[in-house]
Amino acid sequence: MTINNPDDLSEYLLHTAHVATVSGAAFGADHCLRFSYAASDENLRKAIGRIAEAVARWRG
Repeated sequence: MTINNPDDLSEYLLHTAHVATVSGAAFGADHCLRFSYAASDENLRKAIGRIAEAVARWRG
């Protein structure tokens, strides 16, 4: 998968890491992602781990 912008990355993370993010474009940050941290510490740690794994797989 080619990732050219935050929307592509957000979609990749959703389908690969099962973590939902939002493009920062709606908030004036065109090159950023937004994360909600309104979850338990345990769930946040799991999500961060899944994101790290997904990024490592994408980079090869």
